[in-house]
Amino acid sequence: MPQVIYGEQGDEIVDLIDKVRGSDDSEVALVLGSGAHGLQTPLNVRLLRQLGARAGKTVSIVSGDPHLQELSRVGGLPTYASVPAYERGIQTVRPHGDDGLAGGAWGVVAGATAPPAPPAPPPSSATVSPGAGLAAARPGVGGRRRPLYFALAGLVVLGLILFFVVVPSATVTITLAGTPLSINPTIQGGADPANAGQADHIVTAVVSSTQSAQFMATPTGQQQNPAAKATSQIVLATDLPAGASSSIPANTEFDTQDNPPIQFFSTQAVTVILPPPSAGQQYGTPSNPIPVQERAAEAKGNVAANTITQWPMNPCNPGQPYAAICRPSDITSTNPTAATGGADAKNNTVASSGDVNGWNNQVTQSNQTLTAQVNQDMQSKAAGKTFAKDPGGNGTTVACTVTPPLPAVNAVFTPTQETVACNGKAAIYSPGDITNDVNADLQQQVAHGDSLATDSINCTKPAVTQAVDDGTVVLSIQCTSFSRPTIDTNALKAQITGKSAGDARNVIQHRLNHVQNVAISQGPIPFFWLPFFSSRIQIDEAVVAQTPGGP
Repeated sequence: MPQVIYGEQGDEIVDLIDKVRGSDDSEVALVLGSGAHGLQTPLNVRLLRQLGARAGKTVSIVSGDPHLQELSRVGGLPTYASVPAYERGIQTVRPHGDDGLAGGAWGVVAGATAPPAPPAPPPSSATVSPGAGLAAARPGVGGRRRPLYFALAGLVVLGLILFFVVVPSATVTITLAGTPLSINPTIQGGADPANAGQADHIVTAVVSSTQSAQFMATPTGQQQNPAAKATSQIVLATDLPAGASSSIPANTEFDTQDNPPIQFFSTQAVTVILPPPSAGQQYGTPSNPIPVQERAAEAKGNVAANTITQWPMNPCNPGQPYAAICRPSDITSTNPTAATGGADAKNNTVASSGDVNGWNNQVTQSNQTLTAQVNQDMQSKAAGKTFAKDPGGNGTTVACTVTPPLPAVNAVFTPTQETVACNGKAAIYSPGDITNDVNADLQQQVAHGDSLATDSINCTKPAVTQAVDDGTVVLSIQCTSFSRPTIDTNALKAQITGKSAGDARNVIQHRLNHVQNVAISQGPIPFFWLPFFSSRIQIDEAVVAQTPGGP
């Protein structure tokens, strides 16, 4: 059965299309009043026809507005002057006004003959609007909507009740007179866990970090090293029972047993005394030393100890003055220590002044970078705890070393990998431990039956007076607060729920001691009563110093 849909005066073309698409029937009669907004242009008529056809709907227009009739007819939509005309299938052939629900047939279906029109009713003294026929075509609409109006009115009343009961909130600020408290403790800290729980003691911790970097130190200096003569000392010994003495002139020759021998010569004249051997000894105590120097300047002269054992001018040697009375073995010569200092001429690679300056700059830069890395690493390991550093900077240490040590300028040096390492240590403590300690000190001063006004605690910043990087810390701090009467907020809220502001003040002042003031604020607007739910009431406490002679 065709469905008749009534459009509203303010419906736009989109609204009309949605109504057509939402119809349950494939044939739709769209009833529009005079001047309907959504169908004022030929384009809108074409859109309604095309989109309705896509949705499988056959759309007809029912209107008493001549302008809408013309637009609809030209746009290709079946057009009717009234609902009765639509029900009888009588389309308009030219624009004309609506005849009302009686529906005089001003138009006919193509090919059909219009029946004769009934006589016109007598004119009414009231002016009939152009859309009066459409209004008459919807009998009983107001009656069908009346239950909806009652439902809407009920929802409004329910909403108002909920608003006045559920939405209101209140904040009650109670100002109490409190007893001032003051502490100035010296807090000691250490890494020993035994400090935990002791009055004015906290447990500290130590964080450490090691960061290193390397660079290659390559010397570029050149230095010519002249040849040098090896030097040593010669001592004499004898097995003669009477001992001996001898004057050793300068340039006296002493040789090794090599072939050819390495020759050494005394550098100065020396008189030597040769003590006789003691009982049980083959030779006596060695003589005082004779300084000698290799004849040639060469590294070969660096011979081992006890290798310079030949003394060509030994007075007991054959052909020497005492050869007839002693043997060569009666007086021996040797070097107790190795000969040193001999060197061949050569060019050495040394650390130039520019080399050493450049390496020192690298070390300085590495120290700065590594120190920053050490501090950052320790900060990360501290995990939010505070570094303890006293006025002298103690408590945090960073020390850097270079391995191996850099050479002096012009020192012989080979390419070497240098390692710069920085080690840091720091004592740290938790600010929360300081807070707990001062709260405990303040709590000891709270009067019996009162409570500590934790929201009124005011402390200076902890001052570290002494710190060591092993975790030893000494801090000082000053704190003030109040001892205030204890309030059971849940019980109090239950007593003032739903009461007027004045009654609530009276309840609070009679229930609590030392009340200085009660301020009540309500939202979203002031009401004559506090909320009926205690959860909608917030109680704030403020504490002021108790005046002398006050309550």
